Amino acid sequence: MAADPLKLERDRFVAFAFASADILIELDDDGTILFVDGATLGLLGKKPSDLQNMPFRQLVHKDSIDQLDNIFQGLKRMYRVEQIELSLKKKDDSPLNIRLSGFKMNGLNDHTYFCISIPRANVASQEDVFRRDLYSGLLKKESFVEDANKKIKEAQKEGKEAQLTLLDFPTLKELLDQLPADQATQLLAEISEYLKSKSLDGDTAGVIDDGAYSFVHDGSVTEEQIVQDLLAITKKADPKGQGISPNAKSLDTDTSRLTEQDSANALLYTLNKFANESGEDFNIEALSESYSEMLEDTVEKIAHFKDTVEFTKFEIAYQPIVDIKTGVVHHYECLVRLNDSQQFDNPFHFISFGEQAGLIGEFDLAMTQKTLDILEVAAK
Repeated sequence: MAADPLKLERDRFVAFAFASADILIELDDDGTILFVDGATLGLLGKKPSDLQNMPFRQLVHKDSIDQLDNIFQGLKRMYRVEQIELSLKKKDDSPLNIRLSGFKMNGLNDHTYFCISIPRANVASQEDVFRRDLYSGLLKKESFVEDANKKIKEAQKEGKEAQLTLLDFPTLKELLDQLPADQATQLLAEISEYLKSKSLDGDTAGVIDDGAYSFVHDGSVTEEQIVQDLLAITKKADPKGQGISPNAKSLDTDTSRLTEQDSANALLYTLNKFANESGEDFNIEALSESYSEMLEDTVEKIAHFKDTVEFTKFEIAYQPIVDIKTGVVHHYECLVRLNDSQQFDNPFHFISFGEQAGLIGEFDLAMTQKTLDILEVAAK
């Protein structure tokens, strides 16, 4: 079935707008929000569906109301405003400094279109946008690992309990596909809000993969409670009223014997393994039971990986890439050959581990430097 050309055009322009904005808003001639999308949950603490049919001025901080009135007056005369700085309200009513560009479309019901972006001067807020999943407002995997590791270490130093729980919804995608887009968005938002509300500091929760989540919490939150609460949330959204009972398992977070960096790398490797294996055939119980053993193995591999990189315990093989028409060598690929394969069966496993443990950048630099050194000698 051919795609609707009007829908394709609309999606294309929305994509262009998001290239320079964090939130898109359409207002009617009374200033009421008709359409909104973007990082509203992460920035304003409200889901896009919460903002539908709300007067836009209710999102504006009290210190910027007069400025907003001037903007609306200006749109009546000029039909465009660009990069105006004002403040919106965060969830706690504190100001969020933003830049607003607007355009009023004559002949299109006199609707106003706003693009909202975080100014570069507001580094913390801008970084926060890139650290979070656009639709759920939860931390992305790498950002979650960073924050979770810090929270766990802080709790250990203070003698407090901190647990890391993995969640897998094996049939969540099937349920979402059955729902209208707005209801699917609403369900994801409710799951996200629940995880944040139960996590340490209300924000140590992350998206690991489609249908896979993780969060750090204290001992008052039990696996049974998590499963029951999330089943109730999904049952409410399920047209069949069945809901989804997620797989949930808390892991031992005692990493006091590890450095903070090694602990973070081991956690990232574990979550990558969880994401890669989650699904209908995934056994979360088996992962949790083998976590301690896997953690020890991971620490050994991290040490071996770093030793290989630091002391360049590898050689480079040059694979010629030949033009099949002329037989002339076009260029060479540089392939790694390990001197010591004690921890890794072959270079592929070495590279894969480095990627999953967040260490591959160190190896890339070492590989590049060794190649440059060889070329320098060859050129003399």
